[in-house]
Amino acid sequence: PQSLAGFFSDDLPGIVLEADGRVYHNAGATEAQELGAMLSIAAGHFRLFEEARQPIHYAAPHIGFALSVDQDQFISIAKIRALRRLWGRLQEACSIKPSAAMIHAETSMRMMTRLDPETNILRTTIAAFAAATGGADTISILPHTISHGLPDASARRLARNTQLVLADESNLAFVADPACGSGAVEALTEALCATAWKEFQTLERDGGILQSLVDGRIQARIADARHARAEEYRSGRRSIIGTTVFPAPGERPVTVLEAPLMPLPTDGVVHCGPLTFPRIDETLQARAH
Repeated sequence: PQSLAGFFSDDLPGIVLEADGRVYHNAGATEAQELGAMLSIAAGHFRLFEEARQPIHYAAPHIGFALSVDQDQFISIAKIRALRRLWGRLQEACSIKPSAAMIHAETSMRMMTRLDPETNILRTTIAAFAAATGGADTISILPHTISHGLPDASARRLARNTQLVLADESNLAFVADPACGSGAVEALTEALCATAWKEFQTLERDGGILQSLVDGRIQARIADARHARAEEYRSGRRSIIGTTVFPAPGERPVTVLEAPLMPLPTDGVVHCGPLTFPRIDETLQARAH
């Protein structure tokens, strides 16, 4: 414990700890639930330092964030902007000097469809654009065939080139926070901040993110959000291009390097990605107690 302060000295570059919200997003969490989970993870990192009797300001600059962005362009922009504000507020609440958030954005796995997978290229392009516009520090685009298995070289190259075109031809990195001043984006950002902070407070009342996982509380709330979203797809209030609307007359064969280890669901309306959100295992439960 005494070595923590030296290990996280101000001279140490880079991210050492991470608050990753992608697993919650891909399990079906709302944007606010994903942000709240990330804040609770970051708060858990701070508690590790407190338990070691070390100043938490050593850790704050080395905590990074990873989140998912999807085809809802404006919500994705607002989510990244809201995360920066929430991180500043959390540090303020902990009475430490705020450090900037280092944010990695990955295109959503749950939005990737098996049917007509070429439409995933459009989704990932919009998501990547939103990530850059929202101010993500690094961006990763998932290949469009990933819901069918391990993508081949062609799919990976297309994903890489999408990012290069956005960076080199669209010059997205030349403007800092281009959404600033937009009434719609500012309103979305403020609303997400308020709702995500309530989610964070709920998790803290649960005893923190780990205890909430052990008790199955956050899983239950995310399952409710996932089921509500699935019902919107069933009813037609939401649509998936190429799956629920404008389906292709025939599916073209998809080439992948390896098939998934587990069979994927065939109902594209309810399950838009291959991930599941199982309860935490008995080992982690015992360790937490």
